[in-house]
Amino acid sequence: MTRGGRPAPQRVLLALQSVAVGGMEAQCVLLAEQFGAMGTAVSVVLPPEGTFDALAERFRGVGAHVVRCETDSRRGRIAQLRGLAHLARFVRRWRPDAVHVHTGGATGGVGVVASARLLSDATVVLTEHNVPFAEAGKRLRFATRMKDSLVHSVVTLSARNAAERRRWLGEPRRFVGIPPGVDLRGIRDERAGPRGHIRGSLGLAPDAVVLVSVCRLAEGKGVDDLIRAFARVRSEAACELILVGDGPLRDELHRLVSDLGLGGHVHFAGYQPDPASFLDASDIFALAVRQGSGSVALLEAMARGIPAVITHCGPGEFVVADKTGFCAAAGDQESLARALLVLVRDPERRHALGAGGASRARERFGIEQVARDHLETYGLAKDRAVPAHLGARRLDDW
Repeated sequence: MTRGGRPAPQRVLLALQSVAVGGMEAQCVLLAEQFGAMGTAVSVVLPPEGTFDALAERFRGVGAHVVRCETDSRRGRIAQLRGLAHLARFVRRWRPDAVHVHTGGATGGVGVVASARLLSDATVVLTEHNVPFAEAGKRLRFATRMKDSLVHSVVTLSARNAAERRRWLGEPRRFVGIPPGVDLRGIRDERAGPRGHIRGSLGLAPDAVVLVSVCRLAEGKGVDDLIRAFARVRSEAACELILVGDGPLRDELHRLVSDLGLGGHVHFAGYQPDPASFLDASDIFALAVRQGSGSVALLEAMARGIPAVITHCGPGEFVVADKTGFCAAAGDQESLARALLVLVRDPERRHALGAGGASRARERFGIEQVARDHLETYGLAKDRAVPAHLGARRLDDW
């Protein structure tokens, strides 16, 4: 039963409008697994491209049924309409209690949301994993108003995302704040094994100070800022940098590393479906995104006791400045370098901030609680209710 006495959903459909495999997809795998453990059947909608074959297998591995169809217009309207027709047939047959649409941004999702409302009696929920951080055009505002009028609730992942959503796109009638979650069961108390394995494979000394960043190598992620900041740190203290992820800027970033004379000290690990072993091998987590908030990889690092230097802090964010990590201004390479250098030089500070981050992650961001919050939202949102403890304006109290 959900809080308030309503039956918990028995069937949940997660519809992912993915363009690549990243944090959104990893979070949905965890949710699908946790929903299954709680007795809720899960189906997942994924794009048909081969890029997502491995992701489909991950979902099947946690017990979810996978539906492959095109639900957006990237491959043309005809392909989208065919995909939505395929989805409609499945929805009518399976009859989900809740349909949760996940988009990588504020765009997209209208077709799936409309289909779910027209063809089922399900609670329909939308999560926008990124939102505009600049004024939105008329087309986007119109599409957003349409989605807001159709869904029973919109989920936001952080206070910053909620504020920017309100600023540029308006606030939905039912706005729920649920952060990403981390699987605390997978956190090892002793990291020596994976730490030594990864370091050995990359040729890193056991006592080297290692920084790691986990994100797509794409615009807006600030990886170029991080590399330039690392060059400044490296000029004053010995350290190494591991970049976990892939993306369209890979070749450009390789050239930047070469131009800065960092060859042999910046290690490109590529996309890793499970980056845990690379986190276990590191001493400092760094994320230099210029926009955005709510990194799953950051939570995983914090839960492991790895101190973080990031460009999004403050009320409602994961990192509390000077208690669980350090903050640097987005796009400010000097500020980022100064924060990184403090941690590179001070192992006691690393330990203290890492312990604070681990305590915060374990107390507030476990996937079990996040899954329960989602199920409660599915159970109440259709009745036009927002659980008081999940109201988006409560995010500042995290």
